[in-house]
Amino acid sequence: MVITISRQFATGGHTIAQRVAEKLGIAFYDKELVNRVAEQSGFDVDFVTRQGEYIGSKSLLFDIVTRNRASYEDPTDKLFRIQKQIILELGAKEDCVIVGRCAGFLLQEAGIDCLRVFIGADMDYRKAYVQSHYEDTGVPVEKRLKERDSHRQSYVQHYTGAVWGERENYNLCLDSGKLGEDACVDIIVRAAQK
Repeated sequence: MVITISRQFATGGHTIAQRVAEKLGIAFYDKELVNRVAEQSGFDVDFVTRQGEYIGSKSLLFDIVTRNRASYEDPTDKLFRIQKQIILELGAKEDCVIVGRCAGFLLQEAGIDCLRVFIGADMDYRKAYVQSHYEDTGVPVEKRLKERDSHRQSYVQHYTGAVWGERENYNLCLDSGKLGEDACVDIIVRAAQK
């Protein structure tokens, strides 16, 4: 039983995923996956966390400097390659819930059966969620939400060619603002058990 959970920023997706794993008695991978990627890549955990949903932006100078280095691998691409390997190993070997990191797309492409879930919510719910669960960064909340979602969309598009959040890419799409976290957890658990 493998469940992947993609989510818009500030929808409670991490908490929902963690509770689903607890209810089903299976492993949960979010920050734990970051730790594994950091360990295997040699990069600092903070760097891996920051790069987790950002694609590298390469400049002309970057291209010129690295063009003749056959062995050069962009750090973001290296992290993705290692992350993909870990996700495929987890999906093939154990029952688990994996949050984000293109997991559903990667497992599906590899032919590994999983329940692919997307959690979204409307802007008002997400704004309130940010204000009650996150520190104020000085960036307007709506801008912060749009930027995080834009980074996630670009990351998924870059590495999988898929459209993040598009209904056709998931088995189950839930609105945590309308349903509430408890109902989302129950629905995912029931779907996974079927």
